[in-house]
Amino acid sequence: MTRTFALLCAIAVGASGLAGCQYKEEQLWEGCCILMVHTDETSSSPGRIAILELGGRGVFHEDGRRAGRSPEAARWQEEKVEGELQSFLEGNAGTQPEDYFAGMGMACRSAGSPKMFQCDADLGIWIWCDKWRFLPFGHVPVPKELRQPIPALLHIGVTLSGSKVLDIYSRVAAVPGGRLCHR
Repeated sequence: MTRTFALLCAIAVGASGLAGCQYKEEQLWEGCCILMVHTDETSSSPGRIAILELGGRGVFHEDGRRAGRSPEAARWQEEKVEGELQSFLEGNAGTQPEDYFAGMGMACRSAGSPKMFQCDADLGIWIWCDKWRFLPFGHVPVPKELRQPIPALLHIGVTLSGSKVLDIYSRVAAVPGGRLCHR
């Protein structure tokens, strides 16, 4: 039994290593691509790290749109940010909700009514391109041009009504003259 399992594992590993060898470069561009923010934030400011936590984690589509999150996951994140915001307000008398985000380095402005605010930030980042994988092996690799990190911009925004978070959104954009994970 153990030998059979070891043999099957060896075959699976071998098949996975050879899976992308038979594809021509044109075929590599045909699959669905995704991108992920690649960060090594060990020397970054706490504000930058906090902004990345707001919207830089997760998967984005090849055109930069954030891949769908369940409504439950989105609400959980909003509630988490509201809790952090409430702690900030309680510990810093006389501050406003938008001060929390401005302290991270986000630019805040009124969003129509006196209590509604929009806070935004653009961060220079690196992205990695990959493919959606439905099988543990045998997927089509990404094109050679996309196998290194690519410079990009991450736009993150938060919409507030008082101390209630209405929306957290993010999008990745190519740097001027650059590209994302598509031709």
